[in-house]
Amino acid sequence: MGYNVSRSSVRNVLYRRRVPPSPQRCRQGTNWRNFLEHYADQLPASDFFTVETISLRTLYALFFMELGTRRVHFAGCTADPTSAWVT
Repeated sequence: MGYNVSRSSVRNVLYRRRVPPSPQRCRQGTNWRNFLEHYADQLPASDFFTVETISLRTLYALFFMELGTRRVHFAGCTADPTSAWVT
């Protein structure tokens, strides 16, 4: 974002929010696995997969998955995925 923030400013904000220092946070069991397990119901995942047609064309399909419920939402399919289409 282009802003320079001093270490003491970050330290003061973390102290006011009662966030412990990094080594202590690691000992409390907060790691990537715990984070994902805790927020699994709220995290979406998205990906493309390709489909080869009988006429040898490649189609690209976009889907989203709710990680908590494993529900899949099909977003669309196209032969020419552009950034506007993905957006």
